[in-house]
Amino acid sequence: SLVVSLGASPGLRFDRSASMQVALEDHEAELEPATPNAIARGANRLLVGSEIVQFAQAEPVGDGVWELTGLLRGRGGTEIEALAGHLPGTLVTLLDDRLVELPATLALGEGSELAAIGSADPDPVVATLENGGRTRRPLFPVQPRVLATPEGGLILTWTRRARGGWSWLDEVEQPLVEQAEAYEVGLGDPDKPQRLWATPAPHLQLAPAEIAALSLLHPGQSLWVRQKGSFALSAPLHLTHIPASS
Repeated sequence: SLVVSLGASPGLRFDRSASMQVALEDHEAELEPATPNAIARGANRLLVGSEIVQFAQAEPVGDGVWELTGLLRGRGGTEIEALAGHLPGTLVTLLDDRLVELPATLALGEGSELAAIGSADPDPVVATLENGGRTRRPLFPVQPRVLATPEGGLILTWTRRARGGWSWLDEVEQPLVEQAEAYEVGLGDPDKPQRLWATPAPHLQLAPAEIAALSLLHPGQSLWVRQKGSFALSAPLHLTHIPASS
């Protein structure tokens, strides 16, 4: 668990000076440093609350407490959680090759409990499922771009990401990992959108007449996009605000 709070971070860059203190339940356990190349390959991943964090250096402080420095925040599409930060006592889990993959056929939801028992253990250990269904939710798009046309319309574009895509691939398209590519662009509150547009590609063009009508009815409202995955919707990405009618 976290010993002290971990502040908000945009999760865009590796921060050599950033640090966090973690208390391990097993005082005999040890954490190892990692090179930049190893971090780029996914080494030293921690689940802090619902955020995935990577660390470069690890120094023992005593009594099972470790000082972790050189942090890469918001990994695996958890930038929203990185921006929220974390309070002392937040649970921390090491994500390594000792994790056991659960069958997709299990009907598990948030709050489900799982029990594990060793061959020589008298009693099982019970744990509550965290972040139920998170790995089946698409990562929210990134890199929003807005181009105003000479006629007064808008061209909205964004970049798609993929579940399980830890690194950006060079010269090839990121795998879709969904049955079909689909997005919805919305206006206003994502929980109660006032308008929705569907598009099968990472762009949408709004005609001048439509922008003029939106400027009269919804000035200042947010336009956002989220990917429609095979099992869930991604979190929304803000694109722009509707301009006020002049």
